[in-house]
Amino acid sequence: MNLPSNEFIVSYGSLLSHDSRQRFSGFGGALIPVTIVGMTRHWTTRYDDEFQTYVGATHDSDAVMNAALAPTPTVTPELRKRERYYDISPVDLADLILHVDETERDELTEALRTKKLWICESKKLDPANREYPFVQTYVDTCLVGCLETGVDRFAHNFVETTKGWETGWCNDRESPRYPRAARVDKATQQKIDQILEECDVLRFRND
Repeated sequence: MNLPSNEFIVSYGSLLSHDSRQRFSGFGGALIPVTIVGMTRHWTTRYDDEFQTYVGATHDSDAVMNAALAPTPTVTPELRKRERYYDISPVDLADLILHVDETERDELTEALRTKKLWICESKKLDPANREYPFVQTYVDTCLVGCLETGVDRFAHNFVETTKGWETGWCNDRESPRYPRAARVDKATQQKIDQILEECDVLRFRND
């Protein structure tokens, strides 16, 4: 199997969105949906210079979270700038469950064995709050990326495997604050709100 790149980044937040990856980090490409074992996602990566909080990932032997492999030509300067509050660390292929057709899984696994796999790990944990909220346009960017995978309930699984929805959530759709936001139309925003409602977290958003 020929893969489009020798390096892949495990995308579990805004990098799930093709539009956000392409416009603000310079790489696109099709995603390979995965579950990563032994890591947990939470609203705890604070960008002091943007006064916002984003999802981060840390090791937790009891946890799993959904994500996707995004091909990247290398860990670019643009990507390092975007992920400056994270450590870009190697990932073991054995910790990934590939969500692809069974007939392709073995071949894809073999092809990935020779590739470099990376993930952005949180450098420190600072829960979202009123001064450093996580904003809806960032949530929209993450979830539109989840919808783009085409995997059933992938967006629901993102919400369900992310901790910290209870505090510091701000609805900024009318005046967007996230600087790398994907372009999300009204119909998709409504679909995202429905998913958030079904996961019983929408009640925590400060509208």
